[in-house]
Amino acid sequence: MGDAPSDESFFGRFLTKLLSVLRWGQSPECIFCKIAAGNDPSAEIHYHDSNYVVITDIAPASKHHYLVIPKEHIRDMKCLDDMHIEMVNDMLRIGKQVLESRGGKWEHCRNGFHNPPFISVSHLHMHIISPESEMSTRMDLTFRPDSYWFKTTETLLGILDRMKPPVSQVQSPIDELGDLR
Repeated sequence: MGDAPSDESFFGRFLTKLLSVLRWGQSPECIFCKIAAGNDPSAEIHYHDSNYVVITDIAPASKHHYLVIPKEHIRDMKCLDDMHIEMVNDMLRIGKQVLESRGGKWEHCRNGFHNPPFISVSHLHMHIISPESEMSTRMDLTFRPDSYWFKTTETLLGILDRMKPPVSQVQSPIDELGDLR
């Protein structure tokens, strides 16, 4: 027979990948996970902390084009819910901080996320692009605000906010006590 992998080796590789993702929140083949772990010396890192890393995009759409990447491996924006609002706000704050520290102007910035399947890397990342006026027609289309393929951070935050359960559905711990009359 040919050199097809055995079920055991396939299962072993699958199990190794699964345990890595479950244990560390990272995928061993994901380039952004490698960058976040400090295992890609070619990445131009502008910021890192225990939760996020910011790099220069390898194909910049303008003078300033940064990617804000959570270290936790989250596939894309479709995997987010209302519990991720704080994370997205942190990413936005960090992106603004990096842009301004490198001489960019926030008021001329376009920021957001590509919508799957229009993603280049299957690891959540926020684009910070400035100035918008220096984007080519092709890049302007690629990062068209609130198109089917690209959502601004503001729009994504609105979507996540609408996922919150209505206040009437949130049970107060006091409700569990019942009527105390």
